[in-house]
Amino acid sequence: MTRMVAAAAVGGFLIVAATGGPVLAGPTANQKCAAAKIKSAGKKAACLLKIYAGVETKGGVPDPLKVQKCKDKLTSDFSKNETKGCGTASDAAAIEAKVDAFVADINSSLLVKAPNKCQAAKLKSASKKATCLTGLESKYASSGIAPDPTKVQKCKDKLTGDFTKNEAKAPGCVISGDAAAIENKVDAFADDVALELACGVTGVTEGACSCGTPAPGQLGFTTGVGSGNCGKVTGDNSPANDFSLACGFLSTGGSNNGIAASLIPDYGTELLSVAKCCDKRMLLSKRTAAQTGSNRNCSEGGCLYGPPLPIVNAATPALSVCVVNKVAQDAKGTATCDTGRSDIDIPLTADVYLTGDQLGKRCGGSATGAFVGLGCATNADCGGGTCLDDSADVQPCPICNTSTGVCNGGPSNGMPCTGITALTAPQYPTSHDCEPAGFGTPLGSLAIPYALTSGTSTKSSADLPAMANVFCGFCATTGGSFQNPAATCASNTDCTTAPFTVCRQRNPGAFGAGTVGSDARTISETGSAAGPIATSGAPAASTLVSVFCVPPTFSAAVDGVGSLPGPGAVALPGTTQLLP
Repeated sequence: MTRMVAAAAVGGFLIVAATGGPVLAGPTANQKCAAAKIKSAGKKAACLLKIYAGVETKGGVPDPLKVQKCKDKLTSDFSKNETKGCGTASDAAAIEAKVDAFVADINSSLLVKAPNKCQAAKLKSASKKATCLTGLESKYASSGIAPDPTKVQKCKDKLTGDFTKNEAKAPGCVISGDAAAIENKVDAFADDVALELACGVTGVTEGACSCGTPAPGQLGFTTGVGSGNCGKVTGDNSPANDFSLACGFLSTGGSNNGIAASLIPDYGTELLSVAKCCDKRMLLSKRTAAQTGSNRNCSEGGCLYGPPLPIVNAATPALSVCVVNKVAQDAKGTATCDTGRSDIDIPLTADVYLTGDQLGKRCGGSATGAFVGLGCATNADCGGGTCLDDSADVQPCPICNTSTGVCNGGPSNGMPCTGITALTAPQYPTSHDCEPAGFGTPLGSLAIPYALTSGTSTKSSADLPAMANVFCGFCATTGGSFQNPAATCASNTDCTTAPFTVCRQRNPGAFGAGTVGSDARTISETGSAAGPIATSGAPAASTLVSVFCVPPTFSAAVDGVGSLPGPGAVALPGTTQLLP
């Protein structure tokens, strides 16, 4: 956890910041209410996680009456406190959603279907840390005095110690070495709830923000070119079968995957608004196309997300695809300006176009001017040049030729475009000026739950009745035909529409060619925070990562070669910047 949220700049307090001096007046009703709500949110999270820990100890399913009791307690507490005076009201549903999403994330990361006491103990440890941190946040919102850093560290050390202790016990944990990833999730939850409630208190001014002058209005992230490794896949068997995940690449699918990791386009920029800022922490929200002046760098539903993404099928070029990502739901998240940490939830819709190789032939030879590199069928298309075979380089997305400034390939062949790249791969740069919309209806529009973090993102597989090592369950028939529209599941009991009564992914494991990766148990990607950032400061190097699930496209050819549905993992090296 980073700096706690600042509720010091509220009426009724005089704080000597440099010395942690005395509070000269009691907390206002608004402050008391915010503090109570933060504590209630922590209690509900702990309540739910304890229920799941019990299930993980004994097996079975959560008692719905107990789950409802956790929810009713938060709603009741919020209503009771709002009658006493609150700066914010009617926000129970919004905070409920944050708690539920957090619990689902922790549960997905730690819970396995076969009872395992170690995993149960980890769920309890996560619940204790959530209670610990939200308790400190509650006191901060009430008193305006930042908690003792040793107390914050004590919350963290307790979880780390518990995880280490339980992993050492026989028969052992299904997942090991995941303390840092769970730490990140709990920290982000506590930050998010506190920012939402304490910063919403009437009287908290933007002057409490300590992230530069003027206070930041937006946060931008621009993708760059990666080097080295940012992640790994580990399995049940020999460590010799484990493998690394390179920075700047997207990996998708289970084992028996014929698609290699795809290089991520550089120079894609996304901007988010800084909705609230308290002390060193910021609550992020969507930035509209009207605010950014373009639908290519905004973060509201419907905005484009990065340049088109080419996914090459080297073995069968005709099955190569071009993916156009769009923001499915308004982005939200949190960030800190002392550490440069970012946690951004930006669900995507991936429109998949089956394009094959758009530049099987290109103008070369004596071609001049804008004819150089154009897609062509005969020499007559090349203005005196020669139409040459270029099938050695599979290019599923049209490219923007940086030398000529026109699109090469696709329905916009020869039209003006703007493309910037530091990549040397022949598939780049892509540009929405050369988008593949002219190819008609996408093969599929895939819902991608994209949660980016500069911390660590992990996903672990579960052993289900129909298949071992399942990262991403989707309802299917016993023969492996998936329900359309795709329906996610955690067990067979979630699949109630006959004949799609089995929970599985296409092939077990993750990202492997042939059977490599079939025993994968954990996928982990590790990002890097930007370090101290301030308004109008220079862009700072950072890496955002995400591990997620990819649904089926329902094209037998594409899903079969790509081993979909299955997991996905990405590491986006780039730069982060705070702007006015």
